[in-house]
Amino acid sequence: MKRSWLVVIFCLFANLFLLETSNASSLSKVKTIFINILSDTNKNTIVVRGVVQDADTHKRVPFSKVSVRYKDSVICYVVADKNGEYEVNISKEYSQVDFVATNGGYNPHVLKNISVSKNKNIVVDIDIRLVEEKNQKLQVKTKASK
Repeated sequence: MKRSWLVVIFCLFANLFLLETSNASSLSKVKTIFINILSDTNKNTIVVRGVVQDADTHKRVPFSKVSVRYKDSVICYVVADKNGEYEVNISKEYSQVDFVATNGGYNPHVLKNISVSKNKNIVVDIDIRLVEEKNQKLQVKTKASK
């Protein structure tokens, strides 16, 4: 068993050196795989992947924050990559969760009661909308004198 772990660790570290430094998303994926192997969480978690995108333009919104909540408590938190893609591992003990996506200049968007217990790999794409700037003019109302 120790020998197989050493082989896995060696292969993962070898892959780290082969990656281009500009390709941070690949490095992040390798790091996630490495952590999952070491902590043996793959057996007890469900992988949820998705994309955060602008609801109007459908352009991906990079570096958005995605939190996963169960009964108003945050159970997972991740920042999407430069392509707006994210991945979280959710414990199998949670059957339905809420996803909340936020980013500066956008209204937070909540997807409620997403079922995560039936499938092993789930895709949850989240559309967020820009905050509308309101040009509020000061209106002065005066009473007409009688």
